[in-house]
Amino acid sequence: MGAAKAGAAELVGELIRLGADVNALNDNGGTALMFAAISGDPETISLLIEHGAKIDHRGHFDWTALMVAASKGHAEGIRILLDHGANPAGQDSYGFTPLMRAVQGNKGAAVATLLAHKAKALEAKNERGATALHIAVEQNLPLMVKTLLEYGADPNTPDNAGYDPARKATVRGHPEIISLLKIARTPSSR
Repeated sequence: MGAAKAGAAELVGELIRLGADVNALNDNGGTALMFAAISGDPETISLLIEHGAKIDHRGHFDWTALMVAASKGHAEGIRILLDHGANPAGQDSYGFTPLMRAVQGNKGAAVATLLAHKAKALEAKNERGATALHIAVEQNLPLMVKTLLEYGADPNTPDNAGYDPARKATVRGHPEIISLLKIARTPSSR
């Protein structure tokens, strides 16, 4: 797993040739593919998939390799995983999707890759009822808010506390985001 985490594709290939189990688990339920997603090395990720790595295996806190790649912002790794059938709508034990993890980490390239692959899950809610848009608002990420709105995120969706993104932006004092959300809520902008 260390070789996968380091993105050492040649060493990973040699270990596979020597009989290493690509789906072996560490103490936290992590696999070599999940560790490869940390480094984001496309060659290592592809090699493990070609040799039977389980793409949607759930490790600690129900994270998958796609969630790891999204949280680290590895757009090419995300693309490879999605092209091989990774579930973009899967949720971890806190209800976060890969898109939410990418937004949370302010990983613009990862968000763009997920959205371009129609891996939206824009209206999925985490355990607090927050969508990806709520998360972008909470973290005061205007560019992320704009991107999510352009891809169809609903600015009227309330979280579990009844806060829609505009109310959350108001409470948090994010005027630029408030303006973006007002524009998105006007009928002519839709």
